[in-house]
Amino acid sequence: MAADPDLPLPGERLLGLLVGLCRQARGDLQRLRLQPGPAVHALRVRMKKLCAVLRLLAAVLPRQFLKPLQAEARAIRQAFGACRDAEVARHLAARLAGKAGLPLPVLDLPPLAPEPAVSREAIRRRLVQLEQRLTDLPLASLTLDSPGAVWVEQYRCCRRLGRRCRRQPRAAILHAWRKRVKELEHLGLALVALRMDLPAVRARLRPARELGRRLGQLQDLAVLAGALPTDAGKAWRRLLAKRRRRLLRRVFACAERCLATPARKLLAGCGTE
Repeated sequence: MAADPDLPLPGERLLGLLVGLCRQARGDLQRLRLQPGPAVHALRVRMKKLCAVLRLLAAVLPRQFLKPLQAEARAIRQAFGACRDAEVARHLAARLAGKAGLPLPVLDLPPLAPEPAVSREAIRRRLVQLEQRLTDLPLASLTLDSPGAVWVEQYRCCRRLGRRCRRQPRAAILHAWRKRVKELEHLGLALVALRMDLPAVRARLRPARELGRRLGQLQDLAVLAGALPTDAGKAWRRLLAKRRRRLLRRVFACAERCLATPARKLLAGCGTE
């Protein structure tokens, strides 16, 4: 497909995506005190998206440019991991207790205050530095050859992990699958934002989002199960096990819609042939 001369080059658009994610994350940090739950969630999602977008550059930029940036984005995201898990577990426990008529258990979780592992000011500085390092990347005249190939490789990985989860639906493997599926979604959104006409990618945006959402619900259950005290009643254990079985069925039904087609059959629809 011929490039539109009125549109920015792919490198410029990609840089705009990356810088925009950093600036939005700084906005999330500012509203952390007033809206802690939504702000933490949004900031973490933006760092996940940033890591996924950087994967598009793996074929055209050396690893020494990309790996430190991806590591920094992960570190910023992980600084909020414990408080995000605590909020999810408390919210889910309250909702399930209300539905099932069970007493709310005392969960083994950190304090309620949504404080990151390092100070907010330190995270703000790291976001500013990350934005500057992204701006310094040599992207101005960059062209992306077969950008859909990165998405196809991620799609293959999701299919492999999905088959493994069917054989061994353990929490750790399901969580790894969820990460890959979310990256698949974020890569697809980035390619659409870059105005790449890739029909196979567009067709799987919604199924990937739904599969990631269901896998996220499974992970929330796993976090809650890990926070339950050792003396938690059998009713709670049975409730979580029942919901897990039901969610697994839904997860694999979503996977059929999203990942049923072999990757080799999607190559043409991803601009790689």
